[in-house]
Amino acid sequence: MTSQSQAFFSWQGKFAAFHSGLMTTSQFLNEVELMRLVQQAQLDPQKLKKDMQSKDYFVELQQTFAIAKELGISGTPAFVIATQVDQPDKMRAYFLPGATRVEVMQKVIDELKRNKPSTP
Repeated sequence: MTSQSQAFFSWQGKFAAFHSGLMTTSQFLNEVELMRLVQQAQLDPQKLKKDMQSKDYFVELQQTFAIAKELGISGTPAFVIATQVDQPDKMRAYFLPGATRVEVMQKVIDELKRNKPSTP
């Protein structure tokens, strides 16, 4: 239910507030704790429940899972850092799985900016 909730909190413009609560709670994430986090983030729980039952939600979730599968992402956190070029066949991207130190991310970004390959 948590990944489902995150998708719709972003639609309510409150993703950051919910995510912060989610990452700092020490409680087991059952429905009671989730609803506490919803209230703490000042979200509309009825809208959330309605959104989660919509066809649009189901389609978005399927698309997100398909993209993750195509990229080889099977868990969170996961980071993809890429160059932006006009020709996709020349784009370089780096996948950083798991909790990655900021220093490692910055090294990849700096090296991409300098147009040099990186092996973090």
